[in-house]
Amino acid sequence: MRLVFVYNAGKGWFNAFTDSIHKVVSPRTYPCDLCSLTHGLTRMRPEIRRYLTEFNGDTVFYHLNDLPDNCKKPLADAGGAPALFLEYKDEMLLLFDKTELSRFESATLFIAELKRRLEDILS
Repeated sequence: MRLVFVYNAGKGWFNAFTDSIHKVVSPRTYPCDLCSLTHGLTRMRPEIRRYLTEFNGDTVFYHLNDLPDNCKKPLADAGGAPALFLEYKDEMLLLFDKTELSRFESATLFIAELKRRLEDILS
């Protein structure tokens, strides 16, 4: 079992730098709500890091320019990035699509809903 985070951003230091600037200059137009929920300007949010450390499974993080083939169809079916999936029993289960991710006002609310959804799937 693993959580699969797919960011609507490119991988690499230059992309990280320009994304950080975009978050500061024009946060409302920043195209990756998952990035904003999981990361501040320079690092992962402490509450997200804490949750992922306690998560009873693996996690993987992909960007648009390093997305493996097995994620491309589920991502397209979800309407594109950003998205969060649970890879479970050889299936990619959509946990949050980009519309749902845009509705969270905080990482804490995101984590609470993530826990609820995982409990529903795994129980």
